[in-house]
Amino acid sequence: MNHPTAAMQPPLDLEAMWKNSLIRVSDQLTIPPVVLRINEAIIGTLGNFSVSTGKAKAKKTFNVCALVAAALINGQVLEYRASFPESKRDILYFDTEQSPYHSQLVMQRILSLAEASLRPRTRAPQV
Repeated sequence: MNHPTAAMQPPLDLEAMWKNSLIRVSDQLTIPPVVLRINEAIIGTLGNFSVSTGKAKAKKTFNVCALVAAALINGQVLEYRASFPESKRDILYFDTEQSPYHSQLVMQRILSLAEASLRPRTRAPQV
């Protein structure tokens, strides 16, 4: 039995989707808007999907915390700098290796980094 809404949806044009997704070496492409940098190195543009992988205890979570905190404030956290358009500022964070408790700790760390980056910096007294 077909789902009631199946009749209302036009069939997918898979051939058109395939043709529209082809990238030819002769195509003239432009770089999408840069939204994430470390110093001057580009690490993220709109339209990309990123995953942080690496060896155990390689500071992946710290890296992700700083990156997400920068995106959260749409500014700089440590050496990470984010500049997302207003319509692209939603963040979906999930961790496939952490328990809910530890995931919550990571999210709290992200918020702390973001808040600390927004506070005015004070200079240490000169001796």
